[in-house]
Amino acid sequence: MNDLLPAPPERDLPPARRSSMRSELVRAVSLGSVDRAVADHVVRLPPATRRNRMRLAPLVAAALVAVLLLALPVVLPSGGPASIDPATASLLHRFSRLALERAAEPAPQPGQYVYQLTRSSVLYAFTSGGTGASFRYFTPSTEERWLGTDGSGRSASSIGQPTFLTEADHQAYEAYIASGHMEEEWGDFDWGETHTDSYRPGELTFFDFSGLPTDVDALTGMIERREIIGGPEGDWETFNLSADILTWSYAPPELRAALFEVMANLPGISSTGRTQDAFGRSGVVLGYTHDDSRQEIVLDRRTGQVLERRWVSVSGETEPPVVDDVCTGPPNACGAGEMSIAGPPGTLSSVVTYKVYGAVVDDIGDTPS
Repeated sequence: MNDLLPAPPERDLPPARRSSMRSELVRAVSLGSVDRAVADHVVRLPPATRRNRMRLAPLVAAALVAVLLLALPVVLPSGGPASIDPATASLLHRFSRLALERAAEPAPQPGQYVYQLTRSSVLYAFTSGGTGASFRYFTPSTEERWLGTDGSGRSASSIGQPTFLTEADHQAYEAYIASGHMEEEWGDFDWGETHTDSYRPGELTFFDFSGLPTDVDALTGMIERREIIGGPEGDWETFNLSADILTWSYAPPELRAALFEVMANLPGISSTGRTQDAFGRSGVVLGYTHDDSRQEIVLDRRTGQVLERRWVSVSGETEPPVVDDVCTGPPNACGAGEMSIAGPPGTLSSVVTYKVYGAVVDDIGDTPS
């Protein structure tokens, strides 16, 4: 499968960021069918390069799974072997029935687009090589995306103002601004900016899920063999990929119903009750805990629609990253970095809230009624 987004050209990165490791980490965010065990952390690009990238919040969140999860044997938080929870399985069977009750929308045809409107929030850590400053913050964004069957498309995203994880992080940010290093070392944050990007046919990858089997055993086999979307082995990853198929593109009701049945047969999934998403909508939480993270999906109890996907830190770092060696050169030679992190235990490290997803529209700029 082709790259969903091209890797940024090396020449666009300042010297401090031109390492092969950083390029691979940036590429990890940019791929739609990326093997999830690819990176230790995800580095965001400097402003000049960020403006040339389609900001796909769901894919950033998917890449965060690669950051937080490792291919280890599945265990429950208590340390015992995972098993199928009857109550959770029953709930997923109910969502499967609800999916079949929804009216089927025709699959996108040539010239049409799959539309998505999301709101996201991701926890980042910023480190300054010139000052040793380190602080953490959530960056919110709202994005509209149109993805054509020919790989063309458009995205329009608005970046919000940050919320700092702690008051100490806020003070560290203010001290960094006062140091005078930011302009030469980093440039500027894109908080408060709006980005619009257009893509010609073939520049993106359209995920055509409309032809996938709806037989549960056949679909389970394809997902477990990673034939649809790549990834490491493990039931936790099968849960993740099932959620990807539900939300990344158009999925007919029969496929959605089969995906819920796939999840119902996975040991380790549990429900933690009801919650509200970022839009205030009520839903029920299903989640899978693995290693340092718990991935959750929030489903509308009445319809089975995915309202939100969350990544919750289980055993992340409580303190900001430490800069081991402070650069003694001029600011423009030292560089700085911005990376997604897990955060302290219990932190919602990444949240993607779906206002609309999988809707078919006739042209770029159209929105579903």
